[in-house]
Amino acid sequence: PTHNEVLELKGLERLGVNCEEPENKIALCKDCHGYYDDHKTKDEYLNLLAIKKGLLSASKTKIATSHQDLEQEIIIVINALSKIDQNTLEEMKLNYQALKISNKIENTYAILKVKIETYDCIYFNFIKETFQNLDQAGQLNFNLVASEIKTSFLKCEKEMISKSEIFDSLVKWLKSKSIGSSNEACEAVISYFVQSCEVFHEITK
Repeated sequence: PTHNEVLELKGLERLGVNCEEPENKIALCKDCHGYYDDHKTKDEYLNLLAIKKGLLSASKTKIATSHQDLEQEIIIVINALSKIDQNTLEEMKLNYQALKISNKIENTYAILKVKIETYDCIYFNFIKETFQNLDQAGQLNFNLVASEIKTSFLKCEKEMISKSEIFDSLVKWLKSKSIGSSNEACEAVISYFVQSCEVFHEITK
């Protein structure tokens, strides 16, 4: 940085001791790189800093959860979701307000809250019954699956603050462990575990 740029950026947070550390690097297109080289401002710097911190957080979460195992039998539940028919869904639809979700997700996460409530109202009973049948048949240990979901949530929570980001990270993790599954089916399963208390804590009053 030039002398004026040093003054402009003085006192701002840095992610690395020197400019060669990976934490202090970010990929930019040619145009943005050229613009930043010639127009370093506090706002531009803070914008890139926020993006980089978000990328670092996502990377740490991905690494942490990549080592977290998942019972392979849960794939049966995910696959069952992709084959369910509309008539079965209507018969098993949950006709209630998802109160646990309201107690766990603030109104500032309106889109996430509606998404989870919608998935639960449609799929909760089906997922619950599928888990119970597999557990009773000895094909799946539900407590073990729930424990693995809970552990992955805690690992995500350690790296992320945003509940939307945590939810998305858990969905991506579940999808990576069940190759070929749909994103929607994984969202429905994670939503089930929000309602059944493995994901997210109750909001402190």
